[in-house]
Amino acid sequence: MSRPVLQFTRLTNASRSSDRFLACQVREFYETGFDDQARLFVIVEIIRPWLAASQIGQALIQAFGSGYHDATTADDLSQVEAGLKRVNETLVHLTNQGESEWIGHLHALIAIEKAGVIYVAQTGRAGAVLVRDASVSRITELEGPQSAATVNRTFGTITSGELSVGDALVIGSGELFRTLGDDLIADTLRDSTTAEAIQRFARILRQHQTRSAAAIVIRAYDARQIAEQPLLSDPEVIYLDEQPIETLGSSLRTLGRRLGRLAVASGHKINRANRLINKMVRTKLAPRGQALLASSQTRTTAALTDLRTKHLPNLLA
Repeated sequence: MSRPVLQFTRLTNASRSSDRFLACQVREFYETGFDDQARLFVIVEIIRPWLAASQIGQALIQAFGSGYHDATTADDLSQVEAGLKRVNETLVHLTNQGESEWIGHLHALIAIEKAGVIYVAQTGRAGAVLVRDASVSRITELEGPQSAATVNRTFGTITSGELSVGDALVIGSGELFRTLGDDLIADTLRDSTTAEAIQRFARILRQHQTRSAAAIVIRAYDARQIAEQPLLSDPEVIYLDEQPIETLGSSLRTLGRRLGRLAVASGHKINRANRLINKMVRTKLAPRGQALLASSQTRTTAALTDLRTKHLPNLLA
């Protein structure tokens, strides 16, 4: 089976929150060519005043990228471990420099995908769930606040697995999962593109007045399925704190999918009706028509015989 093609859409905020740093980013790494492409999906939330927390948050993202690139081995898992090690070392360094306010307030998830395999590490209440065959399974367990004892190993456990065609991966902040729940996530992703799912998540979060949430929805498609889609792309980011505007591509794709299902259903009904009509013509109407034709021919022949042998001589006489 060929490698699945990934599509993703981010949900984040356009403006800065005064009480926290919240970042939701996707970055691409290229090593020797397109086949060696790796994608970094990261959500970092530090519930502290934005100015100080933003420096720590950006330092973590930069640290993972540099550690991943500087790894001395080409093994994918080892590269991820090297990136996380650099993140942990950065946090220790910041703490030694007096920047310790992040302790107990950091909620982050780092996921990297390469060649269809995804590696996930998290800390705090950020999390990830996998939707496969309409069922939801948690990839990470949501943790409580960290203690000072965990500073040296903030990111420890790595969960990895292969993404199959049809899978959907949702990574998000704690507020996202607290508001939505697994059943709603599975129901939304049953028949939605990544942008359609994010738009529904955003509507529900706005209804609950939850403005500080972030998410990335990732779907795995077959390459042929992508090639058959219309050339109308979904947005790569939707902002929770802006007025919702449904894109033309998303609207037409939703309409097209519904019309497609209707056409298929109508086609089945038309085919069934045609089969019934053909059966009726073959088993009922055709025999009756033949009998009627034969009877008509018999009556016509008798009438012509009477006309020739009886009525016409009488008229001539």
